Amino acid sequence: MIGKIRTIKGRKFGRLIVIDLAYIKNHKTFWLCKCDCGNTKIIRKDHLLSGETQSCGCLEKENMKRIAFKTTHGQSKTHLYYVWNTMRQRCNNSHVSEYHNYGGRGIKVCSAWNSSFESFYKWAANNGYKQGLTIDRIDNNGNYNPRNCRWVTAKVQANNKRSNKTFDGKTVTQWAEENMLNPKLVNQRIRSGWSLKEALDPT
Repeated sequence: MIGKIRTIKGRKFGRLIVIDLAYIKNHKTFWLCKCDCGNTKIIRKDHLLSGETQSCGCLEKENMKRIAFKTTHGQSKTHLYYVWNTMRQRCNNSHVSEYHNYGGRGIKVCSAWNSSFESFYKWAANNGYKQGLTIDRIDNNGNYNPRNCRWVTAKVQANNKRSNKTFDGKTVTQWAEENMLNPKLVNQRIRSGWSLKEALDPT
């Protein structure tokens, strides 16, 4: 079984260098890593690959000390800062209305973004962010991290929502637009119990 495992021994992720395979649990591999600060820590492979874990914990502590950046970077009133802050709130704050759709079902923000707006800002700047775009998770059951996020229009994000019903692989909005109908009207009909065929009838 060990021979079939794709090794990451010797690779570096952030401040962590992978020393050796530690153990396997529930079909997940856990690896012993050494941090640049000298500490060692056992970390799950997918957390390393996704960028969710980049240090033994020292990076988060340092970023928390640097969090004052948010008041001095001149970005605290921008749309991008709003995106960053609301992303963290809905994953971390059980008192916000959207928490049950995010943090409440296990969605997390990777450690680099969660503790540092500067880190999120740099990723956004290098990955197509423009005013008016919104952050979207490619896999709606995945976390907020560089490998699972992209910038899209609000319309594209609406089509990617977990709650958006699909018929033969297309959302109601997509069916409505293909039939030159008002998406809002078609959605209302579907919610009222109409079949897709009935909802798409223009008469």
